[in-house]
Amino acid sequence: IMTLLFLACARSSFPEYAIQKTDAIRRYLTMRSIDINIKTYSAMIQAYGRQGAVYEAFNVVDEMLAKKIKLDSNVFANLMSACL
Repeated sequence: IMTLLFLACARSSFPEYAIQKTDAIRRYLTMRSIDINIKTYSAMIQAYGRQGAVYEAFNVVDEMLAKKIKLDSNVFANLMSACL
């Protein structure tokens, strides 16, 4: 469900609102100590990237690396899209 929420934020037509909601979902997951899988992280990166929060997208990758989560091609593709 969380992955779908991040993807909905990525497709939103309202960038500021989408970034606020992405931040809120991310805080919720952190506060509840919910383990995030690679697909959810990838969707989070996509949400930040498509809405123009490139710095936050890279912060998510830093978080993944700190948690020793291996990056896959989807993560890199979403990062490259964010940079465009």
